[in-house]
Amino acid sequence: MLKFKVTINGTIVCIAGEKDLSVLSTIISAVGYLGPNSFHKFTAEGEKKITLSIGGGAGSINEEDYKDYKWLERELNIGDRIEVEFIDNSIPATPPDKVTYWMPKTLEEVNKGIENCHKSIKSCKDQIQFLEEIKEKIISEQEGK
Repeated sequence: MLKFKVTINGTIVCIAGEKDLSVLSTIISAVGYLGPNSFHKFTAEGEKKITLSIGGGAGSINEEDYKDYKWLERELNIGDRIEVEFIDNSIPATPPDKVTYWMPKTLEEVNKGIENCHKSIKSCKDQIQFLEEIKEKIISEQEGK
């Protein structure tokens, strides 16, 4: 069974893996003002956020049995050293922090899913409005030349 052994600055933070996994991922991302010419609408000027996420998914013939696992999601600092080692079945896995089932089982879960979709739609609308403003500015600058 394939697992990830993840260390930050030499300290093991998790061993990710489950018997039913079909996807196992490690994502390191940086968002915000990352360089001298950076601009990010949803981040305060000069701010940046660096994160590490360890997760995976378990498929099934029945769609409703699909699971999304999350072992770790944490902020990182400049200078942090991340190591991901592929290991076999010899080391026990860390229990995941969160397991999410894709198919809602209750009315509350359905309503939460709908609420999350509305939040995503609002975020997309905000991004479209932002891009439209940038587009108008570029067009205006080009017409002025």
